[in-house]
Amino acid sequence: MSTSTSLGGPFRPAQSTATDPVAWLVDCHARIEKVVAGLGALSRAALDDPRAAVTAQACHRYLQLALPLHAQDEDESLVPPLLAAPSGAALGGALDRMQAEHQQIVLALPGALILLDHVVNGLAVGTGELHDLAEWADGLLLPHIHHEEQVILPAVGRLSPDILDQIARQMRARRATPGAAETR
Repeated sequence: MSTSTSLGGPFRPAQSTATDPVAWLVDCHARIEKVVAGLGALSRAALDDPRAAVTAQACHRYLQLALPLHAQDEDESLVPPLLAAPSGAALGGALDRMQAEHQQIVLALPGALILLDHVVNGLAVGTGELHDLAEWADGLLLPHIHHEEQVILPAVGRLSPDILDQIARQMRARRATPGAAETR
C-alpha cells in the first residue's frame, strides 16, 4: 500500500481555480481519481496496516462531504445554464447521462461509507466487499468524470464570463454553508 494517503487536504480550490468553475471541477476530478486509487489500494491492502485506516478515512471524508457537493455543483449550477445555451439541446443526452450517474453514485454512497467506516474502526470487512467497492469506483466514477471532461466541461468553458462567474459564486456559496466548511 502506498504511503501517500492524502486526498489533497481540505477540499478547497486553489486560489487560481476559485473563480474558474471548469478548473475547479477538474481539480475535484483529480481528487476523485485519488479516491478511486485509494479504494483500489484498500482492496489489496492488509487491513491491519495502520495506513489502511488512514486511507479509508480520507476516502470516507471525500465521499461523504465533497462528492455530494461536487454533484450538486454540476446538477444545480451547470445544467441550467448549459440547457439555456444555444448549444444546450445538443448536450441534453450528455447532461441526462451525468445526472443519472449522479443518482447511481448517491444510491451507492451509504454502503460505501459504512464499509469504509468499518475499515477505519478496525471492524471485520470482507476482502470481496472492498474489491467490489474498488471495482464500482473504477467502473463508474472514472468513466463518469472522463465523460464530463470530454463533453460537458468544454461546453461550460464556452459560457459567457458572467455565467461562469455566477457558477463560481454558487459553488463557493455551497461550501460556505454550515457543515460544509471542511469541503471548500
